[in-house]
Amino acid sequence: MTSVTEPTVESRLIAKGDVEYEQYRAGIWNRDVPVRYPEFILRVRSVRDVVDGLNLARERGWRVTVRGGGHNWFGTSLRDGGLLLDLGEMRELVSIDTDLREAVIEPALTGRDLARKLEPHGLAFPVGHCATVPLSGYLLNGGFGWNSLAWGPACFSVRSLDIVTPNGDVITASPEENSDWYWAARGGGHGFFGVVVRYRIGLFPLPKAITTSTCVFPLSRIREVSDWAAALRGGLPKHVELTVILGNVPGILTGGDARLSRAVVVTATSFSDGEEEARATLASLTEPPVDTGCQRKILNDATPYEALSGLGAELWPENFRYRSDNFWHNESLGTVLPRLAGPATEAPERSFFLCLPVPPPDPAVPPPDTAFSMIGPTFVACYAVWKDPKSDGAAKEWYARSTHTLETGSIGHYIGEADIELHPERARRSFSPAAWKRLDELRKRYDPSRRFSGFYGEP
Repeated sequence: MTSVTEPTVESRLIAKGDVEYEQYRAGIWNRDVPVRYPEFILRVRSVRDVVDGLNLARERGWRVTVRGGGHNWFGTSLRDGGLLLDLGEMRELVSIDTDLREAVIEPALTGRDLARKLEPHGLAFPVGHCATVPLSGYLLNGGFGWNSLAWGPACFSVRSLDIVTPNGDVITASPEENSDWYWAARGGGHGFFGVVVRYRIGLFPLPKAITTSTCVFPLSRIREVSDWAAALRGGLPKHVELTVILGNVPGILTGGDARLSRAVVVTATSFSDGEEEARATLASLTEPPVDTGCQRKILNDATPYEALSGLGAELWPENFRYRSDNFWHNESLGTVLPRLAGPATEAPERSFFLCLPVPPPDPAVPPPDTAFSMIGPTFVACYAVWKDPKSDGAAKEWYARSTHTLETGSIGHYIGEADIELHPERARRSFSPAAWKRLDELRKRYDPSRRFSGFYGEP
């Protein structure tokens, strides 16, 4: 009987110069692919592959970066030299326990696929607004997604993780064991010093009624709209997510009216236990003040998870070129948004700003102790979105002006979408001073040889 030998990890390395190298190097969401070239790429399929890949890197003295699915706007896993460990084929939902309300997932499973698989069980998870984002990088960055004001950032619901360490050991991290690793993996971003190969996550009952109301306004009324939206947030419960989008917005938000594409759009999505409750919580959007010049209202629209996925697909379409940055502000929407009137009017192609007001934390319920530690009353993200490489200069010039405007008064950033490439200092500003200090100390303790490349821009 002839035995079949499993190919070694070494035999499956893709080297710079190989025919398929560019296909996998450029396998990221953003079509504005960075000009950076790892020496080798290894597409792993199992925990054993990850262990073997790290052991090989250690033997050969390679530094390692990890790609969970390639959705980071700047391709932070793409570095010159070393080994790129690509987890893209590890995308299984391993198990669901409906009694414990938990699931075990592999790193490259997308938020959309997780939501689809949980729905028949009446369960949900705060997946990302862009449904095609794989869960690995999303959870490592903190995971500020759908209904996060009520459910918390997604990393708060990570109950344990299986991690491959720089030495090739497989450990489980939880509050009870390897707690340093558990702390760092919940929000440490691409500065994390291991490879998470499985997540055990806590789930939530699927809301019986997910309903959205939308109001569309001309950009010329941005000051009146921002004051109204700021006041509106104060009267809404946490299970209603209020968002303001301004610039070039897709037809899915304006009711298909192309004339309203350059606009200010206020949306409120209620994650409720029934339609009556949803209507009651969204009632305050029914009659915006006259001086806001509301042009269109779409009220109490049923918005199941699949529809939420469709919204994300319209805002962040495939095969486009992107730049992205974000800012936490201590100021209210009424102060921050009027500064964006000019940039929003000039937004190229499908570019826009997304703004999210956050209610103050409940002092009686302290947040979990995690690396995710930067948050403020107002979150504003800038997305330059364009198609043609010939428009790179104009799009990036608009982006630079817009983000410079938003820097005034900023207290920090969300590590998952901060422009670390142009501004490496954003990494430090994505954490509280205490969290940054602890994260740095843990990286030195558990990865003293710097096997993992760490935050982009570090030596």
